[in-house]
Amino acid sequence: EFKDHPGEWVEEEGVLKQTNPSPGDHTYCLINGEFPEPHSVSVKVRVDDWGDNDLSRTGIGVRLDPSTGAGFAFLIHDNLGNMEFLNDHIAWANNDTKPPFGAVEVDKWYWMKAEIGDDEFTGKIWPEDEDEPDEWLLESNTNIGGTRPVTGIVGLSGGSNAGTGKTNVSFDNFAVCEK
Repeated sequence: EFKDHPGEWVEEEGVLKQTNPSPGDHTYCLINGEFPEPHSVSVKVRVDDWGDNDLSRTGIGVRLDPSTGAGFAFLIHDNLGNMEFLNDHIAWANNDTKPPFGAVEVDKWYWMKAEIGDDEFTGKIWPEDEDEPDEWLLESNTNIGGTRPVTGIVGLSGGSNAGTGKTNVSFDNFAVCEK
C-alpha cells in the first residue's frame, strides 16, 4: 500500500523506485505483514537524485499506522551526510549522525538496517560492497516524542520533499526478519 502522499512508485527489474522528486510529506510504501516484534528490517537503497532540504529524506519505517503510514523512521535526512530517527509528524530524535563512511553518494547502493522491539530502536547503514558493521550507528528508545503502538507494519520511505529539494530513490532486496 502507498500511504499519505503516494508519490510515483514503479517497479523495474525487481527494483522498487519512487520517482516523484517532490512527493509530499511523507511518502511510504507499506508492507502489512503483521510482523511480531522484535524484528529487523533490511533493504538496499540507492539515492537516484537528491536536493538538500529538511524534507529530503529516505529510509526504513517501522510501527507504521495502517491508515496514515506514520510511524518511526530510520532515515537519510536533509543532506547525504546525515542519518537520523524520526517519529513521523511528531518529533525528531535530534541524533543527527554522519555515516561511518562519510556521505551517501548518488547512484551508489547501500544497505540500511533497523531493529525495533520493546523500547529499543536501532539503525545502521553501510556500502553494498562492504561487510555489515557490528555496531549500530544510531540507538534510541521508542519514546521519540511519544510512543507508537506495535502494528507489525513496516515500510520504505520514498521521500517527503514538497519544495526546493528533491528525493528520488530505489530499493532492492527488502527483508523483515525475527530479531
